Amino acid sequence: MYRLVKVGLMATAAWWAISSGLYNVTHWTESLSYVEAVTSMTLFEGGADSWQATSSPFIVWAGLLFIFGGKVAAAIMCSMGTWRMWKARAADRDTFVEARQIGLAGCGVAVIMLFAGFIGIAENFFDLWRSADIGGSVLGGAYRYGGVMALIGILVGATDDY
Repeated sequence: MYRLVKVGLMATAAWWAISSGLYNVTHWTESLSYVEAVTSMTLFEGGADSWQATSSPFIVWAGLLFIFGGKVAAAIMCSMGTWRMWKARAADRDTFVEARQIGLAGCGVAVIMLFAGFIGIAENFFDLWRSADIGGSVLGGAYRYGGVMALIGILVGATDDY
């Protein structure tokens, strides 16, 4: 039963990455405008005058591609992990441990993207925390998703010695 829970956890991680990546694709223009608003620092008074504020298309596109690429990589890796874990659910311990590795890496990629992209870059470098409009919801979501993905990685990566 414990292994089935781990498969389920990895499947939910895959689903989050797939669904949020699909959102970015189906709302590409909106996603691009959000990244531009963050990098230009126009979401709060005086932000656009800051030295780090930029509307550079290269920076804006790089930001969105980093977010989208992280979600796609996590979706692929967590999906592969889910499938491999499902196939190895009745196998010996070493086979199951090996099967989950790609999924654990996918969880790690998601945490890196969320922490580096949203907390490290958007919040700290571009001062998104100063935005009353979207700062709290975006940063709260990134923290929540990153924390859950890390927790899933920890739970799935826990030993099977029971």
